[in-house]
Amino acid sequence: MRMKTKYIIDYGDGNQVEIMAGSIGEAMKKADEKMRLTECHILILDSNGMEICRRQWYKRDTIHDENPSYSGDCTLLIHAGKYGVYTSWELAKNKDLDKANDGS
Repeated sequence: MRMKTKYIIDYGDGNQVEIMAGSIGEAMKKADEKMRLTECHILILDSNGMEICRRQWYKRDTIHDENPSYSGDCTLLIHAGKYGVYTSWELAKNKDLDKANDGS
């Protein structure tokens, strides 16, 4: 059985949620399950508060203005008549996926 690692999910609303997950992939799924409109990036941090990965938030129709080179998938989020997009999960530049999966 894989050992669980503590991750911190930051939805950008001032609260951070601590979870236990067996991999960064599992942490991403848990973060997605509780996703809500905050109009902020969603971050997954390690137990020391260092960023592992994020879903970028872009207001409606601004993703290619703010990030012209972005070519990944976006998840449409609709709430109260306003919408924007969260990008697919992106690893932090200082993280290696194998190390992130090990909780390092």
